[in-house]
Amino acid sequence: TVYGNEIRGSESLSFRVWDASTGTVYDAWSDSPITFGSNSVVGTASTPVIFDAEERVVQNINLTEGWNWVSFNVKSDTPDLATILKNTMLAGDEQVKDEAMGSFAAYDQESKTWLGNNIVFDNKHMYLIQSSVAQKLSVSGIAIKEKEDLTIPVANNWNYISYLPMTNLPIGEALSGYNAKEGDIVKSQNAFSMYVVKTGWLGNLTYMEPGKGYMLLNNGESTSLVYPDMMGGSGLRSTGVLTRSGDAMTTGTGYADTRFEANMSVVATVAESLPVYAGDKLQAYVGGELRGEALLTEDPYDGRPLYFVSIGGDRNESVSFALERGGEIIAETSPMFDYRVNNVQGSIEQPVILDFVNDLQISVYPNPFERELNFVMNTQPGDKVGIYLYTMAGQMIHRHSETSVNGGYLHYRWECYEDLARTVYMAVVVV
Repeated sequence: TVYGNEIRGSESLSFRVWDASTGTVYDAWSDSPITFGSNSVVGTASTPVIFDAEERVVQNINLTEGWNWVSFNVKSDTPDLATILKNTMLAGDEQVKDEAMGSFAAYDQESKTWLGNNIVFDNKHMYLIQSSVAQKLSVSGIAIKEKEDLTIPVANNWNYISYLPMTNLPIGEALSGYNAKEGDIVKSQNAFSMYVVKTGWLGNLTYMEPGKGYMLLNNGESTSLVYPDMMGGSGLRSTGVLTRSGDAMTTGTGYADTRFEANMSVVATVAESLPVYAGDKLQAYVGGELRGEALLTEDPYDGRPLYFVSIGGDRNESVSFALERGGEIIAETSPMFDYRVNNVQGSIEQPVILDFVNDLQISVYPNPFERELNFVMNTQPGDKVGIYLYTMAGQMIHRHSETSVNGGYLHYRWECYEDLARTVYMAVVVV
């Protein structure tokens, strides 16, 4: 039964078929077009209309208000920007970015056209779409199942990758066709995982989902990622533990700040002076504003508590942390470091250590350090600050002094260009 207000049959109808065994939606085609007509009947019980829904698939992507990382796992006949987004609600000033190609377009409400670069969507990488409202983006096309189409080139450093399987897959299975190296990272808009040889992928991004866009940090030479072909699989797959966010089903426990198109990743742990428990939530703040949060994750190798925090932002600003337990903030840090797009602070082997009970409000990180050591301290205007670094034998290897001008948190970054011995050093900070 199809409803409408037109009487003379001027509205064309389109149909879709949902396959309950896989959750896949297909475009449905009849022998002849069907238009709406009031009180009309098309087909009979003995000669029904026959629909063909063999090849064309419909991908439904839930867009939140703000920025969205999206990718397409169907080949559209008309992948141009205006056609793909023609059925979305456009209020004006919406933006679309293709970071892999360095292109950008913005919607002009007055002319009802897209201004900027000519963006054409493909299946090899992800896109950034800014939506004025929460809505659904539907794209129809041919399902991707050939190995060549399921293969994505991966360069050294960050890559903007699409996700091509039709179902949710655990990280390890989704990236089984990628030769991961120590320290490689895969991240979404609100969560990430890091690869460690002894444990595999570890983090709060546990599943990859159709329609989502991802970034992959490759620490080795250029290579490729080959996704598994799920079209010829055994039907319905388990999708793990899901949490409902609005109308979208999402995995992971990260906090997504959709006001920002980019994020940075922090692997952190809490100093032993403050015990942490399951359910404790680490929150990241910039200027007193919540920008990211993550639940406790344990390293399966040694049981060490780790937090994988994705922090949103668009400019260099100081980041501080707080520990939430039972809905209340129980501890806070001073500013730890500056926000930088796509920067990574800490690793599974050497996470950023957060000391919440330092009454002097002095932070020194990372610990252990290699080439860079940061000192952050709370000062008053006119305070004289001295920073000294000694070997355990008492030899001074670095000295810095300055006077705080404006007060507040003073940040000094020391970059070491010498080949220091890998041992213990003593840092002395005098305010």
